[in-house]
Amino acid sequence: MPVEVPGLISTRPYISDTIDTLMVGGPDVYVILNIGAHFIHYDASYYIHRLMGIKKAILNHLKIHPETRFIVHGQNVVECAQEWALFRFEILLRNVFKDMKEIVVLNLWDFTIVWRLYDYHPGDVPLDEEARLMFSYVCNWNP
Repeated sequence: MPVEVPGLISTRPYISDTIDTLMVGGPDVYVILNIGAHFIHYDASYYIHRLMGIKKAILNHLKIHPETRFIVHGQNVVECAQEWALFRFEILLRNVFKDMKEIVVLNLWDFTIVWRLYDYHPGDVPLDEEARLMFSYVCNWNP
């Protein structure tokens, strides 16, 4: 069953804490993370700190359940004044997870460049295409 973390953003646990609570794993378990654009209002060092915590939690989970599959949703291109910050965070995201073969980072920056998104939350067509891309990894896992 999906793990949901409902409620106000300020009341939700860290992604790393949620990963730490996962009691199941294996080749049939997919953990899909979206570390989104909401961080652009913070210093990059804070974003890196959070990414490193997530990476540590994933590594700890993989020690117990080595065949669990992790997919990290990359940043979307959004036409806004902060687009340069989104790109910077995309590069940071890729660098933190680049040496982890157990994780697929969806390169949505290149993927969403064909759609001019004017909102951080993509509409139906880009979202459908992102889902298709993600499921191509689920159906043909080979990180």
